[in-house]
Amino acid sequence: MGRKIKGSRHHGAKDPEKQREKREEKVKMKINNRPSKMEQEVPRSMQMMMDAMQNPDKFKRVRKKRDGNPNLLDSSKYMNNKEQWQRGMTKPLKPIPHFKQREGEGKRAFFYRMHQSIQGLKEQKKYEDKFKVSLQRDTDGNTKIVDAELDEVEEAADK
Repeated sequence: MGRKIKGSRHHGAKDPEKQREKREEKVKMKINNRPSKMEQEVPRSMQMMMDAMQNPDKFKRVRKKRDGNPNLLDSSKYMNNKEQWQRGMTKPLKPIPHFKQREGEGKRAFFYRMHQSIQGLKEQKKYEDKFKVSLQRDTDGNTKIVDAELDEVEEAADK
């Protein structure tokens, strides 16, 4: 056993009402009284508000448009938006989808989502070639099947 450390011990509250009265006695003269100094500085924010009320043109608020997180991946940065026609082309190129990484989406999940979308486009192209149709999507995302126009090579093969 260690030695006994002398000191006062806490034996609980004596009388809470008396303790509260004693505490209030100290600040009794300060509560609900006027301030001793009548001159007090006007806060800077209040001064700015008063200036804004008098000169509304000077304090017009300009909000910046947020572009989002600049570290997110975006395929539109690397795309050539103009359509390239090359010799021998008879049909226009299909639009290439733009991929943008979503907030909170990891790189791996973003690449997987891109891969899935590209695989869907490849399957759509196989379907178009197999049945000689053209799939067109409207703005709602619905797909329409239209008979494809035959190329010069396909016309020659059919004859």
